[in-house]
Amino acid sequence: MINIERIKNQVQRAIDTLPVQINLKRLHVIDDGYGGKITSEINVATFNGFLEDNALNPAITINDAGTIQTMRNINLTAVINEGYTIETGDYFTVNGTKYIVQYISNQYNIFWLCNLEVEK
Repeated sequence: MINIERIKNQVQRAIDTLPVQINLKRLHVIDDGYGGKITSEINVATFNGFLEDNALNPAITINDAGTIQTMRNINLTAVINEGYTIETGDYFTVNGTKYIVQYISNQYNIFWLCNLEVEK
């Protein structure tokens, strides 16, 4: 049996060693009644997370010319709390760089592991 609270506390302690304050935002699109759309920005939540920026992704592509291409792999780890969810397309800004959530993995309802895309 998995002790969820114990694992959640361990993940939170790991995040607290190098926390990044995340102000998660979401675009909310509504119909304006005339065939158009109105887009507004919603503040989803503010929380501490761990932003992991690996320069190299283990998936390496080697082309015929002999050059090696690697992808930048950026992840966000955050403890699951009541009151908000992270969805694909949500975004936040850290140090002037905008990160967009591309893929979310719920790890045993304990923490989220999100793959991010950088928008410059």
